Amino acid sequence: MQSSEEVLESLSSLYYELALSTSSYVFPALKRLAGASHILLGTDYPMRPTEGILASIKQISDAEDFVDDEKRLILSDTPRNLFPRFR
Repeated sequence: MQSSEEVLESLSSLYYELALSTSSYVFPALKRLAGASHILLGTDYPMRPTEGILASIKQISDAEDFVDDEKRLILSDTPRNLFPRFR
């Protein structure tokens, strides 16, 4: 059985996608768990309407929980690094 610390270490190594979870409640928890470099924005397009995607981008852009460099990681750098064929 893993200790609490081992479980948290395993969870912190995962990447977390925010397609339908962009809120002020989610951001600090994920940042604390995994760091901004392991958070990325997915859109769930075409299942999610464009208006919803734009709202999520705005929520991340306006989030006070992240500095500008972290927002850039979430919105573009991390997804590009994980999926280079989509650059």
